[in-house]
Amino acid sequence: MVGELHFVLPPTRHVRGRHVRIERACMLNQRLPRNALALAVDHTLVREGIRTALVTVVLCDDATITPINAEFLQHNWATDVVTFPLCQSPLEGEIYISVETAARQAAEHGIALRTELIRLAVHGTLHLLGYDDTTDGARTTMYARQEAYVEQIIARLRRCAQCNRRPRSSAG
Repeated sequence: MVGELHFVLPPTRHVRGRHVRIERACMLNQRLPRNALALAVDHTLVREGIRTALVTVVLCDDATITPINAEFLQHNWATDVVTFPLCQSPLEGEIYISVETAARQAAEHGIALRTELIRLAVHGTLHLLGYDDTTDGARTTMYARQEAYVEQIIARLRRCAQCNRRPRSSAG
């Protein structure tokens, strides 16, 4: 892993060969939707046909993600998400999400922080799967998929909240 300040939380989702772990790389003051983020990653993997995967989502602050962005992408500023594909078969990777940047983006767009974090988890997962957003065409394709998955995940979380239960695997 890139950082050394990880506070490991218990695995939050392990379904039929897909294992999603959520970690924090800093002390964040707010309660974060770890189960929703694990569901977002798992849902994206299932919809993309991935049966076996190990994905770690690291929730961090701007002070943590800025040097990562500088070292690996040569951008010396905070960003919302940085993805590290570690292995293609079986899929293994890490997704770093700055909660501070996500909170600013959520406020700018007038949406809930949970929704923005889900969007970033899906975005990072798509990058792990090889999607790119560096050209207009690739960006259009990636964002269309991303937004479709985010809508599906949010709808599923709403249904589960109405039934007062936790969401189950996306498989099936």
